[in-house]
Amino acid sequence: MQALTKRQSEYAQLVTDGANQSDAYRAAYNTSGMLAKTVWEDASRLRKHPKVVARIDQLQEEKEAVRRMQSIRLDEYIVQELLNISQNAKSCSARVRALELLGKHLGLFQPKAEVPEPERSPDAIRAAIMNRLERVLDDQEINHQ
Repeated sequence: MQALTKRQSEYAQLVTDGANQSDAYRAAYNTSGMLAKTVWEDASRLRKHPKVVARIDQLQEEKEAVRRMQSIRLDEYIVQELLNISQNAKSCSARVRALELLGKHLGLFQPKAEVPEPERSPDAIRAAIMNRLERVLDDQEINHQ
């Protein structure tokens, strides 16, 4: 299989960088004198070309890999800076805040899930109240004796 031409490669790069197909085609090819419809048709046809599709996919994968690496580096940098602040800041509040942010980053401070009380019938509620009242009254009788 032949390699992409210079113009096909340029088109693929422009599409990967976010240009729409027609604009990428205009930038990569000489379209003077072409109708907009013709540019769109040619750009659409080129976008479906197997070698161009493969190159665009490759460029997008490379771009995503770079984005992931930058994200990982930034994450590592932030964690390292927070660790430095938590150990070396002169202010106690700055150290505590750095530790708090590190804890949040690590997911240590998740809100506790509330367990809903089971639904009870009015009779069950009445029985529970009466039971509690009897215990309170019994406790009061014991304390008064």
